[in-house]
Amino acid sequence: MIYEEIMYGVKCDRCHEIYENSDGCTVSSDKYDMEEEACENDWQEIDGRHYCPDCYTRDENDEDKIIVKPLIHYSFFKFQSLVNQLTGCHHRMSQDDTHFILRNNYCYKRMDNPRLAILREIIPDFTLEYKVPEKQSGKPYEHEIIRIPKDFKHAI
Repeated sequence: MIYEEIMYGVKCDRCHEIYENSDGCTVSSDKYDMEEEACENDWQEIDGRHYCPDCYTRDENDEDKIIVKPLIHYSFFKFQSLVNQLTGCHHRMSQDDTHFILRNNYCYKRMDNPRLAILREIIPDFTLEYKVPEKQSGKPYEHEIIRIPKDFKHAI
């Protein structure tokens, strides 16, 4: 028998990270159970929006007060989506104090100039680097790392 069931997941409203529970599941048929699990694992719900642990800080003077980091411009996510399409690989997003970082650990072919030109139309001031891992098995690959300044200028 085929039946339809609605599934629920929790996604960060700032960085779009998807919550994954201890069993490795990202969705559940119980909406409230999934929300509760995420909150037990340091995710925060503020005014109906959800934030992963990387997207907020706690006030030094008042531990109960949550400070959400500034929102990320939608052109960053358009850029990330286009990078994934052009390379055929998923790039994970992380960040440091000054940059957003898109990383693909298994790059088998470097991006050529026409693809880079397409990406620079969206965000002109990113840097791209490739690193060869110390240990490799199987087909040779590199780590592809794209750094975008947090105060990036976007063409959109």
